[in-house]
Amino acid sequence: MESSAFKSLCRASERAVQTVQGLLTVLLIGCTASAPGPPAPRHRLSADLPYLVSPMRGYRFAVEVSLARRIEETFSVLVGSAGGELAVAEVEILAREYPGLHPTVVLAAQGQFLARDYREALARLSPVAAELPSYEAAQLLMGRCLEKIGDLPGSVEAYRTLTAYSFAARRVDDLRPRAAEILAQRVEEFLSRGRVEDARNSLARMEDWAPGELSTLRAAVGVAAAAGDLELELEIVRRLASQLPEERTVLERRAELEVEVGDPALGLRGFQALVSEYPEDELLAEKLARAKFRWRLLILPPEVQELIEQPELARAEFAALLFWLFPDIRYGRVEEATIANDVFGHPLRAEIVRVVNLGLMRVDRDLHEFRPERPIMRREALASFLRILQKGDPLACLMNAPLDPHSVDYLCRATAACGLLPEPADCLPSAKLSGAVAMQMSRKTLEQLGIQ
Repeated sequence: MESSAFKSLCRASERAVQTVQGLLTVLLIGCTASAPGPPAPRHRLSADLPYLVSPMRGYRFAVEVSLARRIEETFSVLVGSAGGELAVAEVEILAREYPGLHPTVVLAAQGQFLARDYREALARLSPVAAELPSYEAAQLLMGRCLEKIGDLPGSVEAYRTLTAYSFAARRVDDLRPRAAEILAQRVEEFLSRGRVEDARNSLARMEDWAPGELSTLRAAVGVAAAAGDLELELEIVRRLASQLPEERTVLERRAELEVEVGDPALGLRGFQALVSEYPEDELLAEKLARAKFRWRLLILPPEVQELIEQPELARAEFAALLFWLFPDIRYGRVEEATIANDVFGHPLRAEIVRVVNLGLMRVDRDLHEFRPERPIMRREALASFLRILQKGDPLACLMNAPLDPHSVDYLCRATAACGLLPEPADCLPSAKLSGAVAMQMSRKTLEQLGIQ
């Protein structure tokens, strides 16, 4: 009897305990459904909570009130449980019931984020974020997922869409320098592989949200140089030099570009300052000499300056360059007059006659023809430069031997010894002469004469 009563009492107690447990469960569910869940464990969510906001935040389309409430409640349970199984199951149910609804897609992505499945979360978020760039819940999570997988440039671009959201703006400021460095490295890698267009695309991203960063300016210089756009490169280098007034490589490149396509006087002063600071640097001294020569070219008549760009020079054009580049030719005393029958009426007649009568270029002795329109060969030009050098003080580089116009070997060795060529093998006597090469040889000859 007592045993039967005791058993009944135990069963009653068990039912009471079960009832209390059920009530507690109902109360817990009710609390989580009506208010945000308890703070997430610090070791999992403390740093990520600012990026996990209600899927309804920033959503600009109407949603049925009961459904919106259900989404809000499910989100609270999901975050409060740090991605618990029951909450994730409810999220997936919602996603299946409303597959095309943006907030349910974001909610499902939030569940994957809590499971640390960042790439799957991104796969879900990307179409939504692209369609609704101001949708806070989507863009915040998009930015954070991209951070998690190391795509900081993409993360910055996601946060930048939330211009009115102060937290996102601060995050952009935090990530911008490092994100720009990452893209700068990509630009450098693309350029090293000759993929200029890919480098230009990466640079465009940098210029969009980090135009003033040093890494952006350096990358822009590299792209402009690879594209051969010297004017653009100079424009960027000027900006870079204003931020790095003491960096030698930047100052040197600016001086080079100023001489080439900008303000030659400014470039000349830049090289003079650098040579003064680094007097032992022979390469700098060489660049200064080129800058001085470039400055000399500015006084040439425009039609003569145009000859510098010619891929092939005619004999008359080469004579004009000698006439205008070498003061002793313009003002030198002529000992005897040589007649060339085919230069009367030629627009460069005065220059041709002066060069011929100084013995620097030859006329056919039998036909008395200069042949002004015939392309000049390199051996003829080199012989003219050696004759110019011989008219000055005796030079050791000429090896104390008279010029033999019939000896190509002597011609090549002598011009290389005088610095007009790097090596005798660079002579190429039968090749035609371009304006650029003529300028380089003229500059070296002027240097040998002590004229800068």
